[in-house]
Amino acid sequence: MSSPISKRLDPLEEVPKKTKKKDASQKESKEQRQLRHRKENMQRYTRKAAVKKKVFTPKHVITVDTSKAKYNQDIVRLCVKELGWKEYPYGKKDGSCDIYWHCNGFNDTDVISGRVNKFPGMDELSKKIELTRAMETMQFLFPDDYTFYPRTWLLPQQLTEFAAEVNLKRRRHPKLKTTYIVKPDGGSQGDGIYLIRDPNDYMLTHKSHVVQEYIDRPFLLEKYKFDLRIYVMLLSLEPLEIYISKEGMARFCTVPYEAPKVKNLHEAYMHLTNYSLNKHSTTYVHTENQHDGSKRTLSSVWSKLDSMGHDSDQIWKEIELVALKTVFALAPELRVEYKAEIPEEKSGPGCFQILGLDILLTEDLQPILLEVNSSPSLRTDYEKEVAPGVVEYIHSPVDLDIKKPVIMETLLLVAPKKKLQMKQRRSNRSSKKKQVDSLCVPVQDSISQSPPVTPLSCRYLQRDYTGYEEEDEEDHHSDPSSGTESDSPTPSHSYPGVHSPDEKVLYQLYPGRYSGVYDDLRVLERTADIFLKCLGVRSSLRMGPTGFRMFTRKCRLTTNGLSNAAVDIMFIELHRKWEFLNPDRTTEAKKLAQLDFRPRECLCFQGFLEAVFTIAKRKFRGLSRLDGVAALIDYCEANLNFGRHARPTYLPKVMMAEAEDRLQQMSISKPSKYTRLTQSDHFIEFIRQRNKKKAEQEDNLKSDG
Repeated sequence: MSSPISKRLDPLEEVPKKTKKKDASQKESKEQRQLRHRKENMQRYTRKAAVKKKVFTPKHVITVDTSKAKYNQDIVRLCVKELGWKEYPYGKKDGSCDIYWHCNGFNDTDVISGRVNKFPGMDELSKKIELTRAMETMQFLFPDDYTFYPRTWLLPQQLTEFAAEVNLKRRRHPKLKTTYIVKPDGGSQGDGIYLIRDPNDYMLTHKSHVVQEYIDRPFLLEKYKFDLRIYVMLLSLEPLEIYISKEGMARFCTVPYEAPKVKNLHEAYMHLTNYSLNKHSTTYVHTENQHDGSKRTLSSVWSKLDSMGHDSDQIWKEIELVALKTVFALAPELRVEYKAEIPEEKSGPGCFQILGLDILLTEDLQPILLEVNSSPSLRTDYEKEVAPGVVEYIHSPVDLDIKKPVIMETLLLVAPKKKLQMKQRRSNRSSKKKQVDSLCVPVQDSISQSPPVTPLSCRYLQRDYTGYEEEDEEDHHSDPSSGTESDSPTPSHSYPGVHSPDEKVLYQLYPGRYSGVYDDLRVLERTADIFLKCLGVRSSLRMGPTGFRMFTRKCRLTTNGLSNAAVDIMFIELHRKWEFLNPDRTTEAKKLAQLDFRPRECLCFQGFLEAVFTIAKRKFRGLSRLDGVAALIDYCEANLNFGRHARPTYLPKVMMAEAEDRLQQMSISKPSKYTRLTQSDHFIEFIRQRNKKKAEQEDNLKSDG
């Protein structure tokens, strides 16, 4: 029996019985099949459009992740919208973004590329105790360059030393009544700050504090004390790039200033300039005028000083040096923190960070560094209680004029250069297309009346710019889960306030303006590479006894007066000292040691620096502190083969020509000491041999030429 002819049937329909006759049900199946084909085509088209709208991100669009920006999200979103970039307020799941804006710190294991607005370890280094240690280290080597940081003691560790110095000063100057200010180590917004005159007034708690000499003669404007918030942007660490904003903020107290007395030591609104404290004062003034109120722009303060006959340009130059030297002081340990978090063999994101430096002007207009804020406030609104228990957030034009240009130009500096160039080319082509369309409209209107002689010119112009408008329409998305992008083109940096449209707020401080002038202040950055080379444990921030012995052995320091036993004793003494001076971070190190079996007796980077200073003093007794440390660093780098392949070339190197001249002078004046120096000074002979080889190579090149 012959089988019937097979037909293509709808899979959703029931299979009809085999029959030779054609009934009406087969005609209905054809109509249904045509309808089903139309529905499938429509669904396929809709699905493609939906996928294209949700997933597709053009290559030229710069993406910013603000999922962890918190209270900084509003101002960053405003800048991203004006720049025409794309924001991901809830994070991007299908890929990495170009820029990540975090509020608190760097720690985020999900970020593997792009740029993050936080450096690892900066939050710890900017605290009062760590900042004081970094400044004291630089004051030890450069006493004339770091006079802008007041005398500071760590409490309660140095309470006995603090009391002894206060009593000594009282005996020498009985009539002098010095006031001191106590600050908690990790405090912010003015919490826990108070003034004292006697060490016995210090309130001993479970937290660490710093105590400084209070600047009792500040410069006053309209009888009010004020300080300056200077914004410094650290663009990169390797190589070191520092930017500073010419516009900042002046924060005023809300009670007229008086010299500190026993009766007014508790007046926080008189002595403390913190906005978080003074905003609760009944005399705090919110105004849209930049020249009045309790919060003003830095430019308004400069104009006020100029009208009073002072040189604001000279004051600003000194503030630039304060900012530059402060970053130089933080850079060595910041390099250790950065390489411990992101080793060279591990892929990770780049970093940048905006710092807020609080600077006070003394009576003679000398800038004094009060503290460094790793997360300065970027909010552009303030709270106002309109009714009992009802708070309203009001826009602050002064904050917007100050902070918006800083964030806008920071985003432009850290954005990928290729994407910026691509976006600029697209904006130029779109503007040209608009010009062409405007020129083509009157030509097409005149076609109905009298055709032009050469109508192909209009078609030629339209052909050159076909398709760009459709691509631009696909670039903009409205789905909040996938990101938001502004429809406005890239702005020409026109900011409100006192700035002109073409004027930039951020400018390069280093290596731009001060390139090569203060390179000798960066000598300690080279010790960071030595420290990391001899750690022994990767991703660690502390050196154990084995690593310290490795350091002295690899650098060939255990000869002529420095034995292995002396090295072990030095490590034990330094460990005990820094464990006592830094109990908070030592406790964290012990917890880590219990988790990953690291040695508990560890030495921090500041303790390692003290070991370097001690060894340099023993090895190079005839040199100054700076020359001895530089000679020891050169000697260690030579033994670690940093000069050939490992040491980076972007760090300045202090040459030993001055040290050789110094030793030659001492050999003439004090020959007995010179023999002792040459026995312990291993590096001078190395320098001489190297210079001799260089001279021979230069002579050979000249003879060949």
